Amino acid sequence: VKLKEDFKYEITDRVSIILYKSHNDFQQTNVVDVYLVEGIGGVTELYKNRVVIPFEGSLSQLRHVLHHELVHAVMNDMLYGGSVQSLISGQVAQVPTWFAEGLAEYFSLRWDTRIDMVVRDATISGYMPPISYLSYYLAYQGGASVFRYIAEKYGHQKISEILHKIKGSLKFEGAFKSALGIKMDELTEDWQKDLRKKYWPDIVSRKESPEIARAVTDHNEWENYINLSPALSPNGDKMVFLSDKDGKQSVYLMDVLDNSIVRRLVKGETSVNFEELHWLSPGMDWSPDGKKVTLSAKAGDQDALYIIDVETDNIEQYKFDIDGIFSAAWSPRGDQIAFVGNMNGQSDIYVFNIKTDSLVQITDDRFTDAYPSWSNDGERIAFVSDRGPYLSEDQLPENFILNSHEYENTDIYIVNYQNKQISRITNTFNRESDPVFSPDSKKLLYVSEEFGISNIYIHNIDSSKAYPVTNLLTGAFQLSLDKDGKTLAFVSFLEGGWDIYTLRNPFDLKPVSIEPTLFAKQLKEKMALEEADESIASSDSNRVDVSISPFSSESAVHQSSASDFSKFVFADLDRRTDVKKVDVKLDKDKYQEDDGHYKVWDY
Repeated sequence: VKLKEDFKYEITDRVSIILYKSHNDFQQTNVVDVYLVEGIGGVTELYKNRVVIPFEGSLSQLRHVLHHELVHAVMNDMLYGGSVQSLISGQVAQVPTWFAEGLAEYFSLRWDTRIDMVVRDATISGYMPPISYLSYYLAYQGGASVFRYIAEKYGHQKISEILHKIKGSLKFEGAFKSALGIKMDELTEDWQKDLRKKYWPDIVSRKESPEIARAVTDHNEWENYINLSPALSPNGDKMVFLSDKDGKQSVYLMDVLDNSIVRRLVKGETSVNFEELHWLSPGMDWSPDGKKVTLSAKAGDQDALYIIDVETDNIEQYKFDIDGIFSAAWSPRGDQIAFVGNMNGQSDIYVFNIKTDSLVQITDDRFTDAYPSWSNDGERIAFVSDRGPYLSEDQLPENFILNSHEYENTDIYIVNYQNKQISRITNTFNRESDPVFSPDSKKLLYVSEEFGISNIYIHNIDSSKAYPVTNLLTGAFQLSLDKDGKTLAFVSFLEGGWDIYTLRNPFDLKPVSIEPTLFAKQLKEKMALEEADESIASSDSNRVDVSISPFSSESAVHQSSASDFSKFVFADLDRRTDVKKVDVKLDKDKYQEDDGHYKVWDY
């Protein structure tokens, strides 16, 4: 219904949706003939107009990716008749990537803090190109901002008008001229002027990360894009992090005191043991003695948990019967590692005991749990969840439907390792993430998007008082604290890339006042209007217009062309063990009639 309203069009044929239970299974699909790297969260195949997506633990991400790919499917049906043949034959105008991906992002999210962050940075840093040159990740976020501008100035209905004019024309830019009355270069000028009006005032009221912290990586000097997942050693003198500085996503060991790279600890994407390092859901941690590091990675047909000796480079691998493993956190006691495990459509917290080689599931419910972090006594685990007020399955009402649950918002929770009792720490309408305990375990540092930008907060657990201590231009993510709480590492996006910063004595920082972003103000006004108007139903279609996307939503969620394999190293299958074949078992009663025919479901 939502897509029908946006497109002003009704599809002529069904769209097949193929959902895999994990990204590992998704990568083995035969629907498309390209390798689906970790950054690809979904694919819409042109020949039969099929949508292929994995479930990666987050309901919010699943809704976004599914909506995004369905936009592609409806666009394919509308413009090309659901087949690539009309596109190949040149019967219709071919739309550029920025149009296809920008429209899919805009229709699936409208706007969110992640798009807002990227567009703000591109506008202020001066690298936002003309519309026709939007590419790479800016094809998504930049393209979405173009459609947002069109909707704000000309009305939302103009977008569907442009689509219908493209359908009846062989000239793409002519459709814009006919619908808007201006040429593409004029649209670019007006759009970029609007962006400057929106974001330039933020320069006065907010600070860039280098103004409050010390940069320990430099994506401009290294000519790379990602420097993520910092993990400070207990003493705070060393750090491991994930980077593509040498062309492949690898783990590096750094001396924090002088920013020197000691060596590459793990070379990713070159062996079956480290095929992919989960840069979209990262998380590494040190052993309490500072001698070893733990992380997770894709290893063959499964994910694996690794323990790496920093001095000897000895590697221990642990595999479990779990679809996906993410965000490893080492207990201060030294014998346990917590991590996020995706299994059977659930994302829960698990704890692996190294000494006894045993695995314990700490949370077990239908909600998304992420970002585990231990208290210094090893008794409690802070984590992030979309569970809202439901601390256990027993508290769910009988008629509870997950689709109607407010899973877009996340809060901080603490679970007792021994009795598995959960307590709620934050209760806001925003997204909180990345909790870390203070040395005395009485406070938490975490990230909140309360005012439209991810900033660092301090939360007193006993008094429940929380306050922001940073007011950043493009936000902070992925917090890591040394044992004494004297040094905090975090990640920030600036000048078109991700870098790592260190901040001294974070718990001594004073509260700061933050002016809400323009988007946050609009969001608050929208929520107030919806509360005042009882006639507006609290449907999912209303909610997604103002959804706040998590960090992992920055991934490219659609692949329209073949992957570039120039930097891939392929294993020799003759030297490996046989590939294990796993049967897919489904309940036939759910999809077949008694006579063997498939059930037909109404949209």
